Amino acid sequence: MRSLRAVFVLVALAPAGALAADYVGSDVCKACHPDVWATFYRNPHYKSIASGRETPENTGCESCHGPGKAHVEARGGKATIVAFSELSPAKTLDACLRCHSQTLSRANIRRSVHTQEDVVCSSCHSIHKSPAPKFLLAKNQTDLCYTCHGSVRAQFAMPFKHRVNEGVVKCTDCHNPHGAFAATWRMAARPRMMEQAQANEEPCLNCHADKRGPFVYEHAAVRKAAGLFDISHMGRLSFGGPDSLALIQKIYTNNAATMKDGQVRYGLVCNDNGGIKDDVLVYRWPYGYAMVVNASNRTKIVDWINESKGTLNSQMQDQTTTTCMVAVQGPTAIAMCKDVTETDPAKLAYYYAAPTRCMGQPCVISRTCYTGEDGVEIMIGNAYGVQLWEELVKRGAKPCGLGARDTLRLEAAMPLYGHELSEEIDPFQAGLAWAVKLAKGDFNLNDFRKQFSQ
Repeated sequence: MRSLRAVFVLVALAPAGALAADYVGSDVCKACHPDVWATFYRNPHYKSIASGRETPENTGCESCHGPGKAHVEARGGKATIVAFSELSPAKTLDACLRCHSQTLSRANIRRSVHTQEDVVCSSCHSIHKSPAPKFLLAKNQTDLCYTCHGSVRAQFAMPFKHRVNEGVVKCTDCHNPHGAFAATWRMAARPRMMEQAQANEEPCLNCHADKRGPFVYEHAAVRKAAGLFDISHMGRLSFGGPDSLALIQKIYTNNAATMKDGQVRYGLVCNDNGGIKDDVLVYRWPYGYAMVVNASNRTKIVDWINESKGTLNSQMQDQTTTTCMVAVQGPTAIAMCKDVTETDPAKLAYYYAAPTRCMGQPCVISRTCYTGEDGVEIMIGNAYGVQLWEELVKRGAKPCGLGARDTLRLEAAMPLYGHELSEEIDPFQAGLAWAVKLAKGDFNLNDFRKQFSQ
C-alpha cells in the first residue's frame, strides 16, 4: 500500500481531478517521440508497460510526466505535461520518490548532502539518453562524479589511492549517492555519504577483508568514543647543540626553521635520489628539537643522521627504550585526558606539543593524531607506562591494537611507510609535495632537488 507521502506527491504532480480518461497510453507518446521510444525498451521504466498489470498513472511515460490527454490536444508544449526541465529540485525529487521511496538504498536521500545542495535525480540520471540504461546515468559514473568533485581526480592519480581513474574501483563502491544511514566520518564534522554496518566501514571491508579482524570493534570505539594505543615502538630521538637546526634541515624535507616553540610538523627523510626513507614528525622546543620516526626505520634513520652530520655540532639522543608513548584517539579523548597531565590537552592547538608533568613525572603531550580523529599522545618514562595505561583504561579508553590503527588511517587517507611510502617512491609521486620545501636551503636530495626545482 502506498504511503500517504506517495499519494500526496501523486496528487501534487497530476492535474487536479485527473481521471482514467485523461491517460492516453505510451503508444500515443511514441508517435511524436520516436527517437525516445526506439531505445525505451532497454529502460528499467519500460517494465511498467511490459508487465501489463500497472494502472494508467503508473504505466510508461505518464507515470513520470502525468496524464497526456491535454498535452496531445494542445499538440505538445511543456505547459501541458510534467516537464522535468521546468521542475524545481524539490519537485523533481518528489516525482522520482513517488515510485522509488520504498528502495532501502534511497531511504535517506532527503537528508543526503546531495539533496541539501540541490543535486537531485535529474542532476545525475538521464532517463532517455543514458549510455548505461541499467542505471540511467547521464555519463560514465567516474566522469559524472568528477563534474562536481573535480579536485578529487588528482588525488586518485596518486599511487596509494584507490584505482578509480583506471576504472577498477567506482565511487559507489564506497559511497551511497542517495544518502547513507549514518554519517560515519567525524573528520572536520562533515557528513560523509558512506554506508555503515557492523560498527565499521563495511564498504572498506568488501575489498580489505584482511582488516576484518577482532579489531573491527576497536575501530568503532575510536570513531565513537576513545581508543587507547600503545605506540611505544615508535622511535623517539632528541637533538641538542648549536647546529641541531642545521642538522634537521639537512635531512628533513619540510622547513623546521619556520616552526614555533611547541609546534610539531610532518615531513620526510629522503635518500639522495629522493626516495622516502621514512615519514617523521619534528618537534621544536626552546632548547632543541625532537623527532618521532617509524619503528621499523629507527635504526636506518639513526644511521642516516649520523652519516649526514659531518662536522655539525649537534648531539642526538635515542630515547626510544627509556620512554614509552601512548595515544588516546577519538571524539571523547581530549575530555577524557583532562587532569591526567598538568597541562590541559584541550588548550593545545592541532599539531602542537608541550612539556608537562603526569603523575608527578616529566612528560610530553602532543595533539597530532593519526586516525582522522582528535586525540592526544603522551610520552613518559618507562617506569610509569603501565600506571598511565591503567589510569586511561579506568577513565573509559578502550585498548586498541595496530590493526585498528591501520583501518583508521586507511579510512582517513593517511599514508603508512611500507605500504604507500618506500624508498622506491618519492614525495611527489606519493602526493606529499606540500611537505617538501625545496627552497629552504641545503638538504640531502642532490640531483633530485635540482630536477624538481626547475
